[in-house]
Amino acid sequence: AARSGVAGAAGGAAGAGAAGGAGGAGSDALTEAAAAVFERLRTWRAATAREQSLPAYVIFHDSTLREIAARSPSTLPELATVNGVGETKLGKYGQQILDLLGGASPVASQANPRPTGEATTPG
Repeated sequence: AARSGVAGAAGGAAGAGAAGGAGGAGSDALTEAAAAVFERLRTWRAATAREQSLPAYVIFHDSTLREIAARSPSTLPELATVNGVGETKLGKYGQQILDLLGGASPVASQANPRPTGEATTPG
């Protein structure tokens, strides 16, 4: 019966922006900018979970996404220091997270501007 409280946790996120002005409110309070990043991470996670037919929490827990949003890592080694980002998830999702944090759309992986290496052989 102790697990039944988990279902109600999603509804509590709606008012999270109002609590941001409390300054010393603790580590759970995100800045307005970090809260926006957190929502982008949640949207990415939902799409990724749907593509892989997995529950969203298997990709990353909300607490991990919150920490990523708050710390805004810019490299894979920095991302690896976030609680909940192990070696497997770093390899599987790390670059997508960094792309999202850098402002790129992580879903648009086809829009990679780098040329393919196939045409580089001398003729």
